[in-house]
Amino acid sequence: MPSNTDQPEYTHQIPGNITAVGAFVVRDERVLVVRLTYGPTEGRYSLPGGWQDVGEELDTAAVREVREETGVEARCIGMIGMRTRTDRDPERTIVDLMWLLEHESGEPHPRDGEADDARYMPFDEVLGRDDVEEIVRFLIDRYRDGALRHLCLVGKNVDETDRNTEKPEEWKLFA
Repeated sequence: MPSNTDQPEYTHQIPGNITAVGAFVVRDERVLVVRLTYGPTEGRYSLPGGWQDVGEELDTAAVREVREETGVEARCIGMIGMRTRTDRDPERTIVDLMWLLEHESGEPHPRDGEADDARYMPFDEVLGRDDVEEIVRFLIDRYRDGALRHLCLVGKNVDETDRNTEKPEEWKLFA
């Protein structure tokens, strides 16, 4: 019987730089929010979002995170901002790309164990609560003021210079 020292040691290494997405989904003067059950925002309402998977496009990641956390199907309209932040670990930087999404179908409910509540919260309720992350308030204010601009998908292509490779590079441009 092999001893524990014969087994490989598995450790989960969190990268120093993390790319994440946040989803601002608006429906009838309400915003889609989740109340997280872990981490620095535990017990507070925030936007659905999370880390981008390896090999995943950013807009696709935003749609996936909304579906995984809330059960809502949404369509990506465009990128509305980029937030950089340092984690509590000084060796880590997180870049959040914030996306505007349009509700397509489904009613929100927490799905993946990361949140204990998911709902469309009226804008005025968000602004009157003290358990909502500041980024949600900020985006609502800009949305109401008509100052929330988004970069739209303007191009999608396969890089023609990579024809001789097994898998050519594909890209999307938001401008």
